Amino acid sequence: MRAEAAERQAAAGDYEQAGRPAEAARLRREASVLLTAMEAAPGR
Repeated sequence: MRAEAAERQAAAGDYEQAGRPAEAARLRREASVLLTAMEAAPGR
């Protein structure tokens, strides 16, 4: 899950540089959700 979040964060940077801030923001939110879910998961 951490790798998926990192991929989304990297892609968000690419979208930001390409002038697509809405897509970048969406990917950053998705990454945040993944990281939050991972932290909340039992047995972490």
